[in-house]
Amino acid sequence: MGFPESVLTVMKLDGSKIPDVRGVVSRDSILIRRRDLPIVEGDTLVRTLENGIVEEYLALDVHDYAMGPFPFQIKVQKKKSLLHRNPPPTVINQIGDNARVNINSNDNSINTVNNYDSTKFEEIKKILATHIADQEEKTNCEKSLNELQKSIGKSTYTEKYKEFIEVVSKHVEIIAPFIPYLTQLIPK
Repeated sequence: MGFPESVLTVMKLDGSKIPDVRGVVSRDSILIRRRDLPIVEGDTLVRTLENGIVEEYLALDVHDYAMGPFPFQIKVQKKKSLLHRNPPPTVINQIGDNARVNINSNDNSINTVNNYDSTKFEEIKKILATHIADQEEKTNCEKSLNELQKSIGKSTYTEKYKEFIEVVSKHVEIIAPFIPYLTQLIPK
Protein backbone atom coordinates (compact mmCIF):
# COMPACT_ATOMS: atom_id res chain seq x y z
CA MET A 1 0.00 0.00 0.00
CA GLY A 2 1.48 3.36 -1.07
CA PHE A 3 1.25 6.81 0.39
CA PRO A 4 -1.84 8.87 -0.55
CA GLU A 5 -0.92 11.43 -3.18
CA SER A 6 -2.36 14.94 -3.38
CA VAL A 7 -2.87 17.09 -6.45
CA LEU A 8 -0.80 20.26 -6.12
CA THR A 9 -0.32 23.47 -8.04
CA VAL A 10 3.15 25.01 -8.06
CA MET A 11 3.06 28.82 -7.90
CA LYS A 12 6.34 30.11 -9.32
CA LEU A 13 8.01 33.29 -8.07
CA ASP A 14 7.45 34.88 -11.49
CA GLY A 15 3.67 34.36 -11.15
CA SER A 16 3.40 31.36 -13.47
CA LYS A 17 1.66 28.13 -12.39
CA ILE A 18 2.34 24.47 -12.87
CA PRO A 19 -0.99 22.65 -12.30
CA ASP A 20 -1.77 18.99 -11.59
CA VAL A 21 1.45 18.01 -9.84
CA ARG A 22 1.01 14.82 -7.81
CA GLY A 23 2.90 14.43 -4.55
CA VAL A 24 2.88 13.11 -1.01
CA VAL A 25 2.51 15.90 1.52
CA SER A 26 3.79 15.65 5.10
CA ARG A 27 4.26 18.26 7.79
CA ASP A 28 7.68 19.47 6.61
CA SER A 29 8.22 17.93 3.18
CA ILE A 30 6.57 17.13 -0.12
CA LEU A 31 7.70 14.15 -2.19
CA ILE A 32 7.17 14.23 -5.95
CA ARG A 33 7.72 11.46 -8.51
CA ARG A 34 8.44 13.76 -11.46
CA ARG A 35 11.99 15.06 -11.79
CA ASP A 36 11.34 17.40 -14.72
CA LEU A 37 9.65 20.15 -12.69
CA PRO A 38 11.48 23.51 -12.34
CA ILE A 39 10.71 23.91 -8.63
CA VAL A 40 13.08 26.18 -6.69
CA GLU A 41 13.35 27.61 -3.19
CA GLY A 42 10.71 30.32 -2.70
CA ASP A 43 8.07 28.69 -4.89
CA THR A 44 4.71 27.92 -3.26
CA LEU A 45 2.98 24.55 -3.52
CA VAL A 46 -0.80 24.70 -3.08
CA ARG A 47 -3.30 21.94 -2.43
CA THR A 48 -7.04 22.01 -1.87
CA LEU A 49 -8.37 19.44 0.56
CA GLU A 50 -11.72 17.70 0.08
CA ASN A 51 -13.32 19.93 2.74
CA GLY A 52 -12.41 23.08 0.80
CA ILE A 53 -9.42 24.13 2.91
CA VAL A 54 -6.53 25.44 0.85
CA GLU A 55 -3.05 24.79 2.18
CA GLU A 56 0.02 26.66 0.99
CA TYR A 57 3.57 25.42 1.47
CA LEU A 58 6.71 27.48 0.94
CA ALA A 59 9.58 25.57 -0.70
CA LEU A 60 12.63 25.98 1.57
CA ASP A 61 15.05 23.41 0.15
CA VAL A 62 14.78 21.34 -3.03
CA HIS A 63 16.65 18.02 -3.47
CA ASP A 64 16.81 15.84 -6.57
CA TYR A 65 17.65 12.28 -5.59
CA ALA A 66 18.13 10.22 -8.72
CA MET A 67 16.68 7.06 -7.21
CA GLY A 68 13.64 5.79 -5.35
CA PRO A 69 9.88 6.15 -5.94
CA PHE A 70 10.01 9.85 -5.04
CA PRO A 71 13.28 11.24 -6.36
CA PHE A 72 12.22 14.87 -5.90
CA GLN A 73 12.06 15.92 -2.23
CA ILE A 74 11.10 19.45 -1.17
CA LYS A 75 11.53 20.68 2.40
CA VAL A 76 8.58 23.02 3.06
CA GLN A 77 7.02 25.26 5.65
CA LYS A 78 3.24 25.57 5.80
CA LYS A 79 2.24 29.17 5.07
CA LYS A 80 -1.45 29.14 5.89
CA SER A 81 -4.69 27.25 5.73
CA LEU A 82 -7.72 29.06 4.36
CA LEU A 83 -11.21 27.77 3.95
CA HIS A 84 -12.55 28.71 0.53
CA ARG A 85 -15.75 30.58 1.26
CA ASN A 86 -17.12 34.02 0.80
CA PRO A 87 -15.60 36.52 3.21
CA PRO A 88 -17.91 37.93 5.87
CA PRO A 89 -19.66 41.12 4.85
CA THR A 90 -18.02 44.38 5.78
CA VAL A 91 -20.24 46.59 7.88
CA ILE A 92 -19.49 50.30 7.82
CA ASN A 93 -21.30 52.61 10.20
CA GLN A 94 -21.12 56.30 9.41
CA ILE A 95 -22.07 58.56 12.26
CA GLY A 96 -21.86 62.30 12.69
CA ASP A 97 -21.54 65.36 10.54
CA ASN A 98 -19.60 64.93 7.27
CA ALA A 99 -19.02 61.20 7.81
CA ARG A 100 -17.09 59.53 4.99
CA VAL A 101 -15.26 56.32 4.17
CA ASN A 102 -11.70 56.26 2.88
CA ILE A 103 -10.31 52.95 1.66
CA ASN A 104 -6.56 52.81 1.12
CA SER A 105 -6.38 56.59 1.04
CA ASN A 106 -5.84 59.59 3.24
CA ASP A 107 -8.56 62.04 4.11
CA ASN A 108 -7.16 65.56 3.83
CA SER A 109 -10.53 67.25 3.77
CA ILE A 110 -11.58 69.89 6.27
CA ASN A 111 -15.01 69.73 7.83
CA THR A 112 -16.85 72.84 8.81
CA VAL A 113 -19.87 72.14 10.95
CA ASN A 114 -21.85 75.03 12.30
CA ASN A 115 -23.90 73.91 15.27
CA TYR A 116 -25.30 77.37 15.86
CA ASP A 117 -28.08 77.49 18.42
CA SER A 118 -29.59 80.97 18.90
CA THR A 119 -31.22 79.90 22.18
CA LYS A 120 -27.76 79.60 23.75
CA PHE A 121 -27.14 83.27 23.05
CA GLU A 122 -30.52 84.14 24.57
CA GLU A 123 -29.58 82.19 27.69
CA ILE A 124 -26.26 84.04 27.94
CA LYS A 125 -28.08 87.39 27.57
CA LYS A 126 -30.46 86.47 30.41
CA ILE A 127 -27.60 85.40 32.67
CA LEU A 128 -25.69 88.60 31.95
CA ALA A 129 -28.83 90.68 32.64
CA THR A 130 -29.55 89.00 35.97
CA HIS A 131 -26.00 88.66 37.34
CA ILE A 132 -24.29 91.93 36.38
CA ALA A 133 -25.40 94.89 38.52
CA ASP A 134 -23.41 97.69 36.91
CA GLN A 135 -25.44 98.99 33.94
CA GLU A 136 -22.43 100.15 31.86
CA GLU A 137 -20.68 96.79 32.34
CA LYS A 138 -23.89 94.93 31.45
CA THR A 139 -24.29 97.04 28.28
CA ASN A 140 -20.66 96.38 27.23
CA CYS A 141 -21.08 92.62 27.77
CA GLU A 142 -24.35 92.50 25.80
CA LYS A 143 -22.87 94.59 22.97
CA SER A 144 -19.85 92.30 22.76
CA LEU A 145 -22.11 89.22 22.81
CA ASN A 146 -24.25 90.66 19.97
CA GLU A 147 -21.12 91.31 17.87
CA LEU A 148 -19.95 87.76 18.59
CA GLN A 149 -23.30 86.34 17.50
CA LYS A 150 -23.26 88.36 14.25
CA SER A 151 -19.76 87.06 13.41
CA ILE A 152 -20.67 83.34 13.57
CA GLY A 153 -19.35 81.56 10.47
CA LYS A 154 -17.14 84.50 9.52
CA SER A 155 -13.39 84.95 9.75
CA THR A 156 -13.92 87.66 12.40
CA TYR A 157 -15.49 85.23 14.89
CA THR A 158 -12.17 84.37 16.58
CA GLU A 159 -11.39 88.05 17.16
CA LYS A 160 -14.92 88.74 18.46
CA TYR A 161 -14.70 85.68 20.72
CA LYS A 162 -11.48 86.97 22.30
CA GLU A 163 -13.02 90.40 22.76
CA PHE A 164 -16.13 88.91 24.41
CA ILE A 165 -14.06 86.77 26.81
CA GLU A 166 -12.01 89.86 27.72
CA VAL A 167 -15.14 91.98 28.34
CA VAL A 168 -16.80 89.33 30.56
CA SER A 169 -13.58 88.28 32.31
CA LYS A 170 -14.82 89.64 35.65
CA HIS A 171 -17.88 87.41 35.32
CA VAL A 172 -16.36 84.34 33.73
CA GLU A 173 -17.90 82.07 36.37
CA ILE A 174 -21.42 82.84 35.15
CA ILE A 175 -20.65 82.22 31.46
CA ALA A 176 -18.27 79.28 32.07
CA PRO A 177 -20.94 76.69 31.12
CA PHE A 178 -21.26 78.33 27.69
CA ILE A 179 -17.54 78.58 26.84
CA PRO A 180 -17.34 75.09 25.26
CA TYR A 181 -20.31 75.95 23.00
CA LEU A 182 -18.83 79.32 22.00
CA THR A 183 -15.43 77.73 21.40
CA GLN A 184 -16.83 75.08 19.03
CA LEU A 185 -18.09 77.88 16.80
CA ILE A 186 -14.52 79.09 16.16
CA PRO A 187 -13.78 78.45 12.44
CA LYS A 188 -11.14 75.82 11.84
